[in-house]
Amino acid sequence: MGTPFESAPPGVQRNVVLSAQIALARRGLYHEEISGIYGPAMEFSLRAYQARTGLPVTGRLDLETIAALQLLPGPRGPMFYPPRRGRPQPPVRGEWVPEY
Repeated sequence: MGTPFESAPPGVQRNVVLSAQIALARRGLYHEEISGIYGPAMEFSLRAYQARTGLPVTGRLDLETIAALQLLPGPRGPMFYPPRRGRPQPPVRGEWVPEY
């Protein structure tokens, strides 16, 4: 049985590999062309990252590694921000004059 990454459609796999290559390159662990292709250099970089971060060293884009690289979508924030608590401010009065 493979990982969720391995059972994903090819287009999704390419995007995940591309994102992982960028994330690993930013950490100084991937030095090849950012192509979205999973090859020996990608496996080597993943193994180095997994060893560095204490993950099981598999060389595969498993869910733990994808999460550690912060490639999973996170929860969305609120659509609005609640008003700040504290001292109420007086209403703004006057005329707005744009600066040029």
